[in-house]
Amino acid sequence: MFHELDSNLKDILSDILETTTSVRDGIDALQYRATHDKQINLLDQLEQDGYLRRQNDRYRVSLTALVQLDDPKAREILECAELVFAVLKTYYKENQRDHIKVVDLAKRTERDLDEIKECLSYMVEGSWWGSHTTDFFDSKDSHVKPAESILKFGSFQDVINQLREWQANRIGDRQDLSLSPFFSEANPNCSEKSRSKAVGREKPSWFDKLPGEFATLLGEVYLALGEEMSALPSMGMRAVIDMLCNHLVGDKGGFSQKLRLLEEKRHVNSMEREVLQIAVDVGSASAHRGHNPGKDDLNTLLDIVEHILKTVFVLRPASEKLKQSTPSRQQRPQA
Repeated sequence: MFHELDSNLKDILSDILETTTSVRDGIDALQYRATHDKQINLLDQLEQDGYLRRQNDRYRVSLTALVQLDDPKAREILECAELVFAVLKTYYKENQRDHIKVVDLAKRTERDLDEIKECLSYMVEGSWWGSHTTDFFDSKDSHVKPAESILKFGSFQDVINQLREWQANRIGDRQDLSLSPFFSEANPNCSEKSRSKAVGREKPSWFDKLPGEFATLLGEVYLALGEEMSALPSMGMRAVIDMLCNHLVGDKGGFSQKLRLLEEKRHVNSMEREVLQIAVDVGSASAHRGHNPGKDDLNTLLDIVEHILKTVFVLRPASEKLKQSTPSRQQRPQA
């Protein structure tokens, strides 16, 4: 059962989509919120539900939002995505170990290069790829490599359906959590301070750089930690790691296989893989054996999760930009 947007939320998303000249730049989130102050609660809801992505204070609609909008621009992107997906699937059957340059992908689809870059920027929200350039617009040699998981989908619509199913489950879980007396507005112990803190520390300064679905789930972990829960946060952090694995290597097998793939594809080193496995094991113990980690253990779990998220979503993009802006070393002429 998919989650359906009401007409008011669709109107906001359509407006943001039409205002967005390029998915690369998005729109100024702070300015949009200031000029649409009567819709701030609705904008917050769209962010929490994963329909509106906010990075570096820029807004862009998500892939799961596009499919619900009766908008020419949305239909155009989705039509392009189906074409690109079919070409990439054929390419994978011919070249399982190679990536394809975006410029070559544009030639194969007979579409404009910028249109393909724009389309791919939405498409990579799904779990069909093995690796890709951090920013398709930044590099002249931008590329993408399909993963074997692309064979599991008959069309790109199936990729979207998978994302919508995951999204509906997260929204449902959060709604169930909000009905708990622990999080009730009537609960005098549920203070605003406890909602913003976790185990006595603030959210990291880079929290708003996380993709919407990661910020939503991790935000709920902080909320549970602020209420001095133990089992629920550890299960939530396990879910964050699972979501990250799906994002980086696709939904393949159990945790052990996913973590092995993370190491094989050099997203983590062997020590980081072992640390992530320990974090997963703690969450599994809470989920299946009623384990309640202590405060120190929860702090350690949070350190692990924050470290990998910062590496993937903050440090890597920043280092890519640094690399692009650094002049190459000049070769000395031979004597």
